[in-house]
Amino acid sequence: MFAGIGYVHILYFGLFALGVFSLFWARGRPIYVCFLAVALLALPLQAYLVRHGLLHCDGP
Repeated sequence: MFAGIGYVHILYFGLFALGVFSLFWARGRPIYVCFLAVALLALPLQAYLVRHGLLHCDGP
């Protein structure tokens, strides 16, 4: 069932879970914002790695 899940999927799920959790925990919001900023800045790097076959993507 979870055979296609990789580290990137787990990291983004953790980021989503932290975002939901930070709705109820005000001290977690700055941490979530920092992680979200890093994740958004990493998207061009992820695209580069997928394009060059160094990071595999299960989507089209």
